[in-house]
Amino acid sequence: MSPAQLPSGVPTCFLPHHCVLKNESTTTKLRVVFDGSAKTSTGFSLNDLLMSGPTIQSTLFELIIRFRYFKIALCGDICKMYRCMRVTHPDEYLQCILWRSNLDDDVKVIKLDTVTYGTRLAAFLAIRAMHQLARDEEKSYPLGSKIVLRDFYVDDLMSGGDTVDEVINIRRQTTELLKKGGFQIRKWCSNNPRVLCGIADSEHVQLLKFKDGSDITKALGLVWDPNHENFLFSFTPVVSSQQINKRTVLSTIASFFDLIGLIGPIITKAKIFMQTLWKHKLHWDESLPQALYSAWIELRSQFTIISSFKFPRYVLMPNSKVQIHGFCDASLNAYGACIYIRCERSGAFDLHLLCSKSKVAPLKTLTVPKLELSAALLLSELIDMVVKTINFTCDFHCWSDSMVVLSWIRE
Repeated sequence: MSPAQLPSGVPTCFLPHHCVLKNESTTTKLRVVFDGSAKTSTGFSLNDLLMSGPTIQSTLFELIIRFRYFKIALCGDICKMYRCMRVTHPDEYLQCILWRSNLDDDVKVIKLDTVTYGTRLAAFLAIRAMHQLARDEEKSYPLGSKIVLRDFYVDDLMSGGDTVDEVINIRRQTTELLKKGGFQIRKWCSNNPRVLCGIADSEHVQLLKFKDGSDITKALGLVWDPNHENFLFSFTPVVSSQQINKRTVLSTIASFFDLIGLIGPIITKAKIFMQTLWKHKLHWDESLPQALYSAWIELRSQFTIISSFKFPRYVLMPNSKVQIHGFCDASLNAYGACIYIRCERSGAFDLHLLCSKSKVAPLKTLTVPKLELSAALLLSELIDMVVKTINFTCDFHCWSDSMVVLSWIRE
């Protein structure tokens, strides 16, 4: 329609938009991004006036930890999830864009009738609609309903089970349930090829090549090798000619994605260095002093070792006795906690790091006992998050080497 054809008396908003090229994407490499946070002539943006909605799905932490309990893993992705849901009239006029195919054409107004990525409430609307569908179809697809409500993070599925037949049933019920609402799952991936039998090759995820030649895919930001069942990490060194300042240091640290703390000690050392820069009151674009520059170059050179780290995705042992052991400790620079999962069956043991979390000590000096107590609190919070992911019987053990903290806790 032309601008003159816009209805009068209806709230209208125009969204700026631009394209983003994502070469590593295996499906849509060129995407359109709509900026719902751009200020309008009123001084407010559309997102300023919209409510984001509550969190109604599992956290990323819970999903990834639970993903490590499944012997047979299953991942998928909903195709163009936001475009599967229509916006109620006349709210679509709040999602208008200006468009012309050629420079000589007249400018047209196009209204977006479906949920649009870039608006504040898009994620909530999409998740809420999918959850309502799961509840409406619960009687017909009880297992699929459970999976949709528990194992999705927006449009990403991370699920699994103990047997091939169970996972095939999960895949079938989830697919059929979501199809009722017009949702199509694609980019299927599993560590067991039998789970994906009957699915066209075009619907399988396109595996990428890792630095060591492994075939990998991304599972909610984590690099996963489904053939060897490992989580992998990589580090791409910054161009040496780039100026080293507080901004580039922070950018390097932020490039690590380790939600469950598998490489926590490395990231913690980097954060301690970042805190040192704050102590020196350096500006964002100010070059580092020679001593700090040399320290950063040495620390950054050590980051390359993470490319050799491999962490097993599956951490359980079938039909075993399971124990959860949590440890906490502190120093004057940082404090942290980690959780290990220990499995025992017929005299055989298996032990894996499940997750960890650390924090840099505050600039205001605290005594070591207080930092140890903070570490104990961090461990209790981490244990509480892990408990929410467990659906099997296990024993919990928490450990601290601080007699002062143990005495405080007993009191």
